[in-house]
Amino acid sequence: MEFKQFRFLGGIRKYELIDDKQLKTTFSTLAGKNIEVIDLYQLDNKYERIVYREIKWVLAALFTALITCKFIYDAVIYTDDFPVNFALFFFALTATFMVAYFFNHHDQLVFRIYQSSDPGLLLWATKPNENEATNFADVLVKRIDRLKVNPNSSPAEKLEVYGNSLSFLCDENVISEKEAEQIFERTRKKFERSSKGNVLSIAK
Repeated sequence: MEFKQFRFLGGIRKYELIDDKQLKTTFSTLAGKNIEVIDLYQLDNKYERIVYREIKWVLAALFTALITCKFIYDAVIYTDDFPVNFALFFFALTATFMVAYFFNHHDQLVFRIYQSSDPGLLLWATKPNENEATNFADVLVKRIDRLKVNPNSSPAEKLEVYGNSLSFLCDENVISEKEAEQIFERTRKKFERSSKGNVLSIAK
């Protein structure tokens, strides 16, 4: 599954699901390209919407726009070209302030790392539109849920989740591959004993 987002002055974000366990993100701007692979297991299975605006740029733009109007008014009333030069200067300032506002305006869906609560994945909340962005975020939530342990899951499903967890810990160099294999085998045997016990209790 692939999902793309484009934002003016913000670049292009491309997301690709890999084996339902990892998400490859490609962030492209005029300055270059950054590629990262995120383990879905390390993300929290919910997201929040965060909107950040710097109103100071809007206030600055309004101020310079008023000055621009004043110089245009003088140019029309006095039929003089001299105020036009100042009007053009302040108009350029107004445009610059508005560009700064849109560049620093962020409306994003944020998935946090469940162990630290730090932002782990960012999606623009309205690109290409709000519905598509939300739908993709919901798809990720379902994929993340499948990687978490559900008490009602079957032993095979739980083993798969434990295997994913151990694989993540190996990738992060928390444990060695040998330790992961030993833990997995102990867990598998425990589930086998538990399953046999349930069968015997039902037979009785």
